[in-house]
Amino acid sequence: DLDGEVLPNAGGATVIDPFEHLDGSGSIGAGAPAGPTCEGRNKEEIGAEGTLQLGDKVAEAGGGRPLSAEELSRLLESGAAEITQQQGEVESELGLYITDLLGKLPQQQIERLRQLLSSGDSSGVRAWLAEQATARFYYYDEWDHRIGDYRHRWCRLSEATPPGDGGVYFARAAARSRDLISSIRREFQLMTPQALRKVRGMDDGEELDLNALVDAHADRAVRRPSSERVYLARRREERDVATLFLVDMSASTDEPVGESIESENPRRVIDVAKDTLVVMCEALEDMGDAYAIFGFSGHGRDNVEYYHIKSFAEALGFGAKERLGGMEPKRSTRMGAALRHSAAKLARVSARARHLILLSDGFPQDFDYGEDRRSNAYGIADTMMALREIESASVHSFCITVDPAGHDYLRDMCPAARYAVIDDIASLPEELPRIYRNLTHR
Repeated sequence: DLDGEVLPNAGGATVIDPFEHLDGSGSIGAGAPAGPTCEGRNKEEIGAEGTLQLGDKVAEAGGGRPLSAEELSRLLESGAAEITQQQGEVESELGLYITDLLGKLPQQQIERLRQLLSSGDSSGVRAWLAEQATARFYYYDEWDHRIGDYRHRWCRLSEATPPGDGGVYFARAAARSRDLISSIRREFQLMTPQALRKVRGMDDGEELDLNALVDAHADRAVRRPSSERVYLARRREERDVATLFLVDMSASTDEPVGESIESENPRRVIDVAKDTLVVMCEALEDMGDAYAIFGFSGHGRDNVEYYHIKSFAEALGFGAKERLGGMEPKRSTRMGAALRHSAAKLARVSARARHLILLSDGFPQDFDYGEDRRSNAYGIADTMMALREIESASVHSFCITVDPAGHDYLRDMCPAARYAVIDDIASLPEELPRIYRNLTHR
C-alpha cells in the first residue's frame, strides 16, 4: 500500500512493490499472496549455496509474508537459470512481475534498481519500472567461430527512440545541401522507369516476336505442335525497391572530422552520417522508393540498443525528422545482433528488391564480443555470418565504412563487391547516393 493505493494481485507470479520499504517497515511487499513467498521454504526452493529459487508452481494457500530487501537482493543475484521466465503485464504503476525482471536485466540496470531502492526515490523507481514494463526485448543467436556454432539466444536487443530535436538539424542540413539534393534528385529521376518493358509470348500484341516466329516455323517443319504466342506486348516497368539504412551510433562517431577539428563546434562523424541521411531522405521521397532508417549501439550482449528513426510504414514527417536530428553517439558496436534485427524487419517487407545498407565508422566491437578484448576476430566472424544469413534471405546487403583501415576487416566480412571504404568522410553525402544508385538500378 502506498498513498492509499493497493498493489494488485496480478496472479501467476510474484508481484513486487518497490516502495513499501520506504514506510519504515523495512520490507518490500510480495503483493500477490497467491504467488511464491519466502515463508515455508524447503530444500527444493533453496539452492546449494543458499540462494532463493522461484519455482513455476503457485502456492495453493494465501498468506505469506513480504520479501525483505535482503531477500530481494538475493533474488536479483540468483541468475536467470534459477528463475522461471514468464511474460506478464503491469496492471498498475506499482506492480511488476518479478519474473519479467530477473534474468532479463543486464547487471548495470540491476545496480540502478538497487540505487533507486536505497535512495528512497519513489518517483525514480516508478519511472524505472514503467520503462522496464514498456520495453520490448528481442533475443538473437550469435555465431561463435571458436566452437563453430551459434550461441542460442545470446544477445538481448531492445528498441528505443532517440530524443527529438524539434526538426532543427534536418531543416538546417537540408538548407546546407540544397544544391546537392537537387543534383541527386535529377540523377535519381533517370532511375525511375520511363520506357515500356517488352513482354514476350503473348496471344496478341503491338508487334510480332521474330524469335517466337522462327521457333514456331521450326516446329511446324518437323511436324511438332507450334505455339500461337508469337506477339510482343509492352508493359510499363514498375520499380519495387525497399532499403533499410542501418547506422552505427557508437561512441567513436563522436570524433571530429576535417578542418572543423580545431573549431569550437567541430563537425563529427555522426554529423556527416546525419547530413548524408538528410540528402538520401529528400531524394528518395521524390523517387518513391520505400526506405527505413535505424541506428544501433549498446553495451554488452544483454543490452544491444536499436534506435528507431524512420520505419517503412511512416512518411518523412516531423517525427522522423526530429528523431534523425536527435541521433547522437552512444556506446559500443555489436553489429551481428543489429543486422539480424534489421533482417527481421526486412522479412516483413514485400518489395521485389530488398536492400540493407550498413553505414559504420569501424569494425564490430564490444567489451564482451568474445573473450579476448584485444582481438576483433569474434565480432568480425559473427558479423560475417549475419551478413550471410541476410543474403540467404534474398536481401542484398552493402557495407560502407569511413574507416581508412576498413579493407582490413571488411574483406573478411563480405565479398569485395559488397562493401566500400570512403577515404574522405566529407564526401559521404555524395558517395552514398551513387552507391545506392548502382546497388538498386537493376
